[in-house]
Amino acid sequence: MPESDRPQVRPPSSRLTIAMLLGAIWLSILLWMTLTTANPTTLNRFQVQNSDLIVQGQFDDGLKKFTIEKSWPEDAEQDSIRFHNVMELSASPGIKYLVPVVKIENVYYATPTKVRGKPLIYPATEDATQQLESLLNEPKD
Repeated sequence: MPESDRPQVRPPSSRLTIAMLLGAIWLSILLWMTLTTANPTTLNRFQVQNSDLIVQGQFDDGLKKFTIEKSWPEDAEQDSIRFHNVMELSASPGIKYLVPVVKIENVYYATPTKVRGKPLIYPATEDATQQLESLLNEPKD
């Protein structure tokens, strides 16, 4: 085939280059917004208000023991506790959590929620701690 019969490959036009660049910028902005604003932690009001205490700390020893760093009210009786319902919790060792706690006959449980009775625990972030303090200052229903 002679060279004159071959289709000519033209470089992309400047309009196409600009459109691709704008598309990449737009996708980058959407990705940034997704990573920084998606799924904020929201504490369960019922669970917090129906707890005997709230503890902040982390699970150690394969989730068998929860080491307490801080508690609300501030009179936690011990440095660590064991939850009877630990198998119902979605937790990982070494990560700090806020855990609403109810004590029944000297046995500690993560406080269940109204929805399916499953207990929720929360990452111990600054935002979650602020929400907790706000909920604790509200009058109970």
